[in-house]
Amino acid sequence: KRELALKTLVHSRMSQAVYERFAKEIRTTSQLDHPNLVKVFDCGLLPDGTPYYTMEYAAGHSLRQYLDEKGPMPLKQCLEVFVDVAGALSYAHRHNTLHRDIKPDNIVLVRNGDAFRAQVLDFGLAKFVHSGLKPITESTAGDYIGSPPYMSPEQCMGKDLDYRSDVYSLGCTLFQALTGVLLIAAIGQPIAGVVFVLDGVLIGAGEGRY
Repeated sequence: KRELALKTLVHSRMSQAVYERFAKEIRTTSQLDHPNLVKVFDCGLLPDGTPYYTMEYAAGHSLRQYLDEKGPMPLKQCLEVFVDVAGALSYAHRHNTLHRDIKPDNIVLVRNGDAFRAQVLDFGLAKFVHSGLKPITESTAGDYIGSPPYMSPEQCMGKDLDYRSDVYSLGCTLFQALTGVLLIAAIGQPIAGVVFVLDGVLIGAGEGRY
């Protein structure tokens, strides 16, 4: 038997056309199979019309919960976690799938002895799964309002995105995990060592980013 989780999109208002796009995205995403991705299986509509999808049950806590409870992550643990996340991103990007919303809430930490194994949630579904900042309609599906502290400059400007946008969001998330501070709040602060390490990731222009 396999233990699954069911996630509802309670803030969404999908027309039939948008739901069909959502279902197509689920079918595409369900083909991704990587140990550091939370696997998605299927989708449907509840009797009241609320869309849902089923996914692998990840028995852990989010990186957000970790940072809220314990503060910055020790370097060794941070490296273990972000090697996992970067591996998941690299795999998905090779399969032409962007995440679009990499942030601490979407990284699950599963305890593995004294270490953590990281899994990434909601890959490829960010254009449909968001915090209800605006309802999804036929005209707005794919116009994604993300999480501003982690969004790349090109995403903020509504430009076409490629893998480098996810790399930017990964850098923002790594910075927060190491320092306990949002990158946008740390600009001008004396954390030069971390900024130097992440400089190639966080450079503003997508063309020059790793």
